[in-house]
Amino acid sequence: MRYAKLPPLNINRDTMAVIEKFAHELKLTMYETDVLKVLVAADRPMLASEVSNYSNVPRTKTYGTLKKLVRRGFAVLMVKDEDDMEKPEIWEWWPDTKQNRYLNDHLVGYNIYTVNWEYLKNAFNDWYARHWELMMLMTLVIQGLDAQAGVEVMVVES
Repeated sequence: MRYAKLPPLNINRDTMAVIEKFAHELKLTMYETDVLKVLVAADRPMLASEVSNYSNVPRTKTYGTLKKLVRRGFAVLMVKDEDDMEKPEIWEWWPDTKQNRYLNDHLVGYNIYTVNWEYLKNAFNDWYARHWELMMLMTLVIQGLDAQAGVEVMVVES
């Protein structure tokens, strides 16, 4: 099978750190976190073998990890169907070998994975709101404790 090699995945360290904190909060495993980072950084849906190449997840664990992410809603499994794709005008005149190569090159019939952006966005917003509420609650508790101790508190908002 031939497919286009992805360029190096570009995602900055701050985004990686946020994804890791988010994944830790959601109790994702180390493998699930690595696979999620690769899917987020990719500019297109990926084959499981590509995910394995770009993550620190062994190939034998990649498929199971992707299935778990699909079950939990973080990833989406897509399978391209031959009937759904646009074919060249001279398709019917091509020999079978050329047609099969064309279908292979366009990943028809293969499982392709991508991030479920809508689910991820909603889950991240919920997590961030909970995180923010906890930070504000902690600030109030610290201010209350300091007020009881007679310490003047200066709050700096960020």
